[in-house]
Amino acid sequence: MLMYSIIFASIFHYAIISQAVHWPAPYPLEVKKQCSGATGRIMCNGKPSSLTNIYLYDEDRVFNTMKKSDLMEETLSNATGYFTIHGCLLEILDIIPRIDIHHFCNEISLECPHIRQEYIPYRYIHSPSTEKQFYNFGEIDVTEKSGKETRECT
Repeated sequence: MLMYSIIFASIFHYAIISQAVHWPAPYPLEVKKQCSGATGRIMCNGKPSSLTNIYLYDEDRVFNTMKKSDLMEETLSNATGYFTIHGCLLEILDIIPRIDIHHFCNEISLECPHIRQEYIPYRYIHSPSTEKQFYNFGEIDVTEKSGKETRECT
């Protein structure tokens, strides 16, 4: 199975590269600029969490073993925990927007942040020429387990 994935990835990579340099590709590819955004409020134990890092990514699921997700934008929550984030990206396939919340809620050490992932619904993807629609996450209390959470130690 892995061998077939590598072969398919090589063919797909060739198609992308050949399109980029205007050589004939085996099939037409359309690169489109896609945008997404979200708002919300980060909480820790029911209290606003200020200066929390929030990253907007396009999750790459097709070749997730070969390519990291694309960072679209990053921001910090304000003094009352609120954030707004919006970003655009050129992609062939539809983007899969998600936010990663890097937090230290209930942690003494600032070495290994918790990373909580939350997905933005598909209907909040738009082109740059249309009116921005932001998905409202409402209050996200990072002490409540929901979504996917990992830790990152560097």
